[in-house]
Amino acid sequence: MRIAIIGGGSSYSPELVDGLLQFSDRFPRIDLAMMDVDPDRLRTTAEFARRMADRRQASVRITATQDLDEAVADADY
Repeated sequence: MRIAIIGGGSSYSPELVDGLLQFSDRFPRIDLAMMDVDPDRLRTTAEFARRMADRRQASVRITATQDLDEAVADADY
């Protein structure tokens, strides 16, 4: 399942990611694309989200991009 988070650099993004990770065992793989226009905030939240996923040992791939088309390409949500 591919999920795009538009505004991925937001301070609310880690809370959203945490909610998704709580159900990660129900999906074989989650591809999470985080998109934001602010590269510094995006980098920070994406790195934090990766640490959260690693801590839960979740099968989640997290990518960060400033390109909206890239983020939503093939997204299910």
